[in-house]
Amino acid sequence: MITKVWLHYFLGRIATKYTDFFLKFLDDLELDSRQKIIMLARYRDKKSWKEIPDIEGVNCELQNVMKIHKQVIDKIIKL
Repeated sequence: MITKVWLHYFLGRIATKYTDFFLKFLDDLELDSRQKIIMLARYRDKKSWKEIPDIEGVNCELQNVMKIHKQVIDKIIKL
């Protein structure tokens, strides 16, 4: 749990201060386009959970957005 909280803080800092590095990091994770859009909206653009399903390219419900986000976080932790 502490790892996920720390990771959320870390990703937010990296995405806002070092956007190019964050984009490269997402590319290295080999995420699909929907996962990248969700991660960029959440950390770079500072969107709330309720705003993300309305972004073009996401096209899913809030619950699914959270599941996709969790999958990406779990993938990062497994590195």
